[in-house]
Amino acid sequence: AGAALCIWAGARTTLGGAGGGGPLSAAGAPGGSRPAAAGVWVVRPGDTLWSIAESVDPSGDVRPLVDRLAAEVGSTSLYPGERISLP
Repeated sequence: AGAALCIWAGARTTLGGAGGGGPLSAAGAPGGSRPAAAGVWVVRPGDTLWSIAESVDPSGDVRPLVDRLAAEVGSTSLYPGERISLP
């Protein structure tokens, strides 16, 4: 699953992925041009817990993942540049 996520994130970066959910990226990397450590999401403007969960698991029921992300963050508010550990 981790390898598939890395391949997917790389494809989104290469193809200029649009929308609220950004690829895994290093802090300060404009447009998510550098991959971050596996399992870390760097929040970009427009990201929501829901959009991040849908990007991480596009084919599953994202509600449990949204709940886990909210517990990780400690709220439902996100700020650009914030790093979220993915479960």
